[in-house]
Amino acid sequence: MWLLSEIHGLPVWSSLLSRARRGSAEEGRNDTKCPNARKEVWTEMRKIVVALFAVVVIAVLAGLAFLSYQSHPPTVTVEMRLGEGTVDYGGSQVPNYLFSPAMITIKQGTTVTWINKDPNASHTITTNEMSAAGTPTDMGTVSPNGQWSYTFNVGPGTYHYYCRDHPWMSGIVIVTS
Repeated sequence: MWLLSEIHGLPVWSSLLSRARRGSAEEGRNDTKCPNARKEVWTEMRKIVVALFAVVVIAVLAGLAFLSYQSHPPTVTVEMRLGEGTVDYGGSQVPNYLFSPAMITIKQGTTVTWINKDPNASHTITTNEMSAAGTPTDMGTVSPNGQWSYTFNVGPGTYHYYCRDHPWMSGIVIVTS
């Protein structure tokens, strides 16, 4: 009932309320002789209340979706795994360890999770770009069947990384604003 009193000041609502109060009094009849006039007015008022309720529900759901996005930034997954066959590295055939996908494009603030699907080898995420001194930095070492995450709160750019133990295994993260 509080909702009805809150929106009482709306012009349409006021018009409907006055029509409902008047009923058929202008024609000199009481409500028992002409009940349809009042019923139609109340039906219109119910439609307005339902519409206002729907607008409030939609606004609340939109707000919750926004808050959920803010507290759970987007996440991208990269798998570390053994591909089929071997690859040539410095004239030798070596296991085809790889990051999949090898290149991703993300927005600032996105979290990337590397998952090691290789049951036999640990892998690193090593980069030169994020080190202040420009020296290789192991961002994370991922054991078999393990995972490691990093949130890219860095400036836009292209960030190359590789596995220190298997340098032919490389990937690229492109960060956009």
